[in-house]
Amino acid sequence: MRNRRVAKVILAGTVSGIVLGLFLKLVEEMTGLKVYTLLMNVDYIPFLKSIRLHESVEFLLHLLVSITLSFCLAVFLSAKSWSPRGYGWFVFGFCILIGCFCFPRPHFPIRLLN
Repeated sequence: MRNRRVAKVILAGTVSGIVLGLFLKLVEEMTGLKVYTLLMNVDYIPFLKSIRLHESVEFLLHLLVSITLSFCLAVFLSAKSWSPRGYGWFVFGFCILIGCFCFPRPHFPIRLLN
């Protein structure tokens, strides 16, 4: 990837991660549902599971994951020659897959129950 394209992918991952984080923080504040807390959950990273991190560190980890997923999408999609609609459907399906993978886990972390 060229430098300009790398910058665009980093920007896309950062902006989408910030927007998602702010939206879920607002939903959690307004409804009391622990959606933001679930987004910040790092219990699936073994060495971070037992460490209590500050919210800002958890948010930075969330942004790193968002940027990484943006790179994965960019690399995969650069090899395809789909229509814009095809790209849109793939990204939509990818987001649903990530949501299904991350959210409905058999055991919620302890902090969600508090």
